Formats: sequence, C-alpha cells, structure tokens
Amino acid sequence: MDDDKKLKVSFPVGQTEVIVTQPTEEHFVVLALSHLPAAPDGKAIMRLVKRLTRVMEELLGRDQWDNVIEEGLISGTLTVSQLFDFVQEILRFDWTLGSSSAAAPEVLPQPAPEPQPVRPAPRVVSGG
Repeated sequence: MDDDKKLKVSFPVGQTEVIVTQPTEEHFVVLALSHLPAAPDGKAIMRLVKRLTRVMEELLGRDQWDNVIEEGLISGTLTVSQLFDFVQEILRFDWTLGSSSAAAPEVLPQPAPEPQPVRPAPRVVSGG
C-alpha cells in the first residue's frame, strides 16, 4: 500500500500533536513485544528503548521524531510517562475503523500517574 493511501492519525503528545502513519502488522508485533524487564537490567532497558525509538521514528518520520519527541524530552516539555502513554495510545487505536478503541488491552506497563491536562482525542487526518 502506498504511503499516501495509508491511514494517518493525529495524536496529541505533550503540548503538541504528531501525525502517525498506520503501523504495519510487523510494527505491532515489535511494539507488543516491548515491555519493561521484570528485574532492573540496564542492557534490557536499553534494548527496549532502542526498539521503541526505531519503531516510533518509522511511524512518525524523522522530522517529527527529532522536532517534537526528542526536542520535547530534551526541553522537558514531554515526560517519559507521556511518551509511554502515546505509544500505548497507538497500540489501542482501532486502525481498521479509524476510531479509538478502549477495549484493546494495554501492552506496556503504566508508569506512576502524573496529573495531566485533558487531551484531545486522536483524529484521522488522511487515508483509509
């Protein structure tokens, strides 16, 4: 399927929005297999971070990854908790129907909740 025909959805992330291209089945497998190690293990955590980074960069495109996600983490306008919430939102989103699905199971562990302002829901911007 051409990139122009793939569903693209705008997701709120931190104080901004990013457009995510519909993940492939392979992206979902990699994201679903991503989880925090049971015991503190620096190498396992680094593998997890690298895996998530590669998949997210592919779905967002290099510009959005650099200018929104990395910049937000570096400047402190995006927290690690918000980044994990964003990844989970991509996994839970019903890409076949183009609407949010609250029934999908959570795959990644939830970090301690932080007070969050009300965020707009993801919205389809093209394709499908």
